[in-house]
Amino acid sequence: MRGFRNVIFLGIILSLIFTNFSFTQEYLEGYTYQEEVLMESIENMGAKFIELDIHCSGDFSDEFMTKEEVVFLGKEFVKKLGIKGNIVEKIVEKKGFIQYKIENRTKNPISITVSSYQCDGRNKGKTTIFVNPIKREKNSQINGIIEDTQAIFTQYGIKPEITTCIVGGFKGKLKRSDMDKLIIQSIKRVNGKIVDNYNEGNLISITAYTPIFKNKIYSGNEKMNYNLAMRYNEYEEKTYVWIGTPIITISY
Repeated sequence: MRGFRNVIFLGIILSLIFTNFSFTQEYLEGYTYQEEVLMESIENMGAKFIELDIHCSGDFSDEFMTKEEVVFLGKEFVKKLGIKGNIVEKIVEKKGFIQYKIENRTKNPISITVSSYQCDGRNKGKTTIFVNPIKREKNSQINGIIEDTQAIFTQYGIKPEITTCIVGGFKGKLKRSDMDKLIIQSIKRVNGKIVDNYNEGNLISITAYTPIFKNKIYSGNEKMNYNLAMRYNEYEEKTYVWIGTPIITISY
């Protein structure tokens, strides 16, 4: 049984190695447009660009894999995505859980995390893949990574969940009235409709829906795909702004 399982895994890896990937131009153009809108949103607010953070995740299989399989799979993704530079690897292994993370520590880092955990039964479980490219140089290209990641996920019939977040900043502490004004103006520029808002201390977070983005999630019966937050950091004496679609998935 174990030998049969190894043959199946080897077949998956070989298909990953030898397949010529394809992607839809519509998808890539949609992502490019999305990035442009978020970049324009930050610029129109008058904030200084800090970084663009992309999260791509998906379920790879419904099996609990061995440490060797998890590491091999992670390295194949690194190879296919052409990740180079100062690469750091980390393995976490506990009972019923294995995680392999690899990251190139450059100005525009990319990390890949393969996690496998066991459920009921000997080999029953789930293996997930998470790809996280970060763009810190405004003029650097990130589309190639998104394209290749989408292609790899598509090979296995997996539609990745993708969230995009752009981070900007202002020197000093903005007045609350100015923050409110900037948020409202930003939502109006994308023809957005406010769904919910959250205020606590120095933090403001607004969720909205805009028809200009195809991707969306639901909060109850309400559609949402535009999340904007602002917070003052007193230690850095800077006011940060995060804009994400369909939601902000990094800490703020």
